[in-house]
Amino acid sequence: MNSEKDEVVEKEIEKSSPAAGICPNKDSTEESSSEKKGVDDITVGGTADDYDDEKKENDEKNTKESTGNISLEKIEVVQRPNRKEYDSKISELNKEISQLEKDVQEVDKKIKEAKSYGGKDQTDEVSKAKLEMKELKEEKDKVLNERQELIAQQKNAKGQIDTKVQEQKNLRAEIKYTSTEEIDEKN
Repeated sequence: MNSEKDEVVEKEIEKSSPAAGICPNKDSTEESSSEKKGVDDITVGGTADDYDDEKKENDEKNTKESTGNISLEKIEVVQRPNRKEYDSKISELNKEISQLEKDVQEVDKKIKEAKSYGGKDQTDEVSKAKLEMKELKEEKDKVLNERQELIAQQKNAKGQIDTKVQEQKNLRAEIKYTSTEEIDEKN
């Protein structure tokens, strides 16, 4: 009875084992023809379609077993793209791009106008104000130059006065007489 159970267990192991059909406890000579399915058995007992179906199943089992029981999905065939549809989509996108570029140009114009202080009217006013500023600055520079000349003349005049005062002191030092009485006495 144990031997029947052992045989059933071995069959289960053979079915679930990655190397199906190979059992370490059995000799290859002991396999019966009913346990082993070969190409001859399938073709004799069935049609070629049965053989193809069984071959696909075996291939799928081997694939699952070799990939670690991960099922591989068939890759879906991608249809060739339609050139007309592609070109139409590209032309639509190019139209959108050109429209957006026009919008960007309009916004750039508005920004430039805002930077120029609100347009031509204010630009004219600003340029007039700049001219007035320039004239006032030139006038200020002119007045400062005149002032510097006057200061230089004042220093020159003060220097002349100082030299005259010094000459006067020197002349007084040369004169021995300090009063009119002394001059009258000497004569």
